[in-house]
Amino acid sequence: MVDLKKLKDYTKDMRVLYVEDDLTVQTEMSEFLKRFFPTVVLANNGKEGLEAYKEGNYDLIISDINMPVMNGIEMSKTILGEDQNQSIVIISAYNDSEYLLDLINLGIEYFVLKPVGLKQLTKIIYRVAQAHNNKKLAHLYHESIKKQNIELEKSLEEKSQIINTQIYRDSLTGLDNLCAFMYNTNNHKHLEFTVLMLLDVDNLQHINDLYGTKTGNQVLISFSKLIKEFSEEYYYELYHTSGDQFVLLDQVAYIDTEKYEIEFDILLNRIKEFTFFIDDFKKEISVNATIGMSLGLEHPLKHADMALKNAKDNNKTYAVYNTLIDTTKEMQEKMEWRHKITDALENNRIVPVYQPIVDRDANVIKYESLMRILEIVDNQEILISPDKFLKISLETKQYSLISAMMIYKVLDFLQTNEHTISINLTYSDITNKSFMESLYKRISKENLGNRLIVEITENESVQDYKLLKKSIERFRSLGVKIAIDDFGSGYSNFSQILEIHPEYIKIDGTLIENIDIDSHAFILTKAIVTFFNELGIKVIAEYVHSEKIHEILQEFNIDEFQGYYFSEPLREI
Repeated sequence: MVDLKKLKDYTKDMRVLYVEDDLTVQTEMSEFLKRFFPTVVLANNGKEGLEAYKEGNYDLIISDINMPVMNGIEMSKTILGEDQNQSIVIISAYNDSEYLLDLINLGIEYFVLKPVGLKQLTKIIYRVAQAHNNKKLAHLYHESIKKQNIELEKSLEEKSQIINTQIYRDSLTGLDNLCAFMYNTNNHKHLEFTVLMLLDVDNLQHINDLYGTKTGNQVLISFSKLIKEFSEEYYYELYHTSGDQFVLLDQVAYIDTEKYEIEFDILLNRIKEFTFFIDDFKKEISVNATIGMSLGLEHPLKHADMALKNAKDNNKTYAVYNTLIDTTKEMQEKMEWRHKITDALENNRIVPVYQPIVDRDANVIKYESLMRILEIVDNQEILISPDKFLKISLETKQYSLISAMMIYKVLDFLQTNEHTISINLTYSDITNKSFMESLYKRISKENLGNRLIVEITENESVQDYKLLKKSIERFRSLGVKIAIDDFGSGYSNFSQILEIHPEYIKIDGTLIENIDIDSHAFILTKAIVTFFNELGIKVIAEYVHSEKIHEILQEFNIDEFQGYYFSEPLREI
């Protein structure tokens, strides 16, 4: 029994082409069809039918077989050659049975025998109309999903842009900030020399105290415009790195001393002439700055800061630090640590320690494994943290050895207990093919994946993201979860992190440890947590060292916590 109400609903927007050479039959059938279809176009033979088909789109074609000029088979063959999905119903007499095989081979599904039974035709029309309606609904559904995906991508892109602006742009002056400086200097390491001028606005706190913070902010904005004009004129990168400090940066293949002397004198004269008029007090004040300058190879900001302190201590307008002064001392330290690392490798003294990670109720749910060098001094064990030797191990080409020893010991330990433990992998580890293959095999063979988390450092420069993604996919196939470590420490590439879609994000400890006194760290951390909460990615806070910081982070809806407030790294668990 055909549901006529549904049939009319299905056919309310359908167009039908009816091809029949018998005008009496054509008239009767068209009247029947018009009961259901809003548009019924008539044709007297296959040729007219084909012409009508080419002039308009039809959801259904109903055609006789035997007709003058062109029969229904030839017409159907031509139409299906252009659109194999076109719905066609063939009306056939008993003596047309010889054509049925040809029609079936063409892909025509529906046949009605003459004389036409309206009940049978109605059933066929219902099936065709129902299929048309389902196709229409599927199309609407896919268009809706497509629209939602576009809106979601747009929303994510807008949120990423907002967070990028918060992270890498100073809201007061509109200049790039310290995070942007760190990213740019890391990306320019192929250049040999760095010229860096660190400018500190003198007595800004005095201006704030005397005239108010609003005036102090206006002074910074006005001063930043002066420095920006200079930077654009002489092609320096400019950053507002902290409240009263600015950085002018140039990274070059060689240092043209005469050029920088001229430009430095120009900058000093412009600062000397700079004044600011305070409208509220109808007063003009002079604003000066002290400059620390670094010319050299490494640690430009650190060395410029040392020069700045030297200038302030000696009541100078500026001071210059040359990194070549420290070369001998650095080389001696590097040689000593190379020997210590070699000794630790030979005597199996690269060891893991385990720091607990807790949930919101302070229950230990897993551990992060951390590398240490074990030294024996006066029969006492001393654990040396990697901030003493990790960078040197990279420079002395020993890192891959100590990393492998550390990770293999963690895998050995996992075989003896039921803990969940995270290991740290750098991009250098991932590019070590032989090590990675052995790691995959051990995880698979020993069935450790469901208790293992791989932390990938976010601030490390990644040259080949395809290789990184391939490695992550391999880990996931073994049941291993992925965490992005130190998020917020460098230039965060949100699109690439969204592609990876890690299970965890670990916020950089430098943001967490001062969150109770640093408003910028507070705002930035809150924004990061909100962003990844909306994506369903768990957020872990490291460096939680006090109850006050823990309470602040609890309000941010952070999922897990790690730090000395809960436990120091443990030799045994």
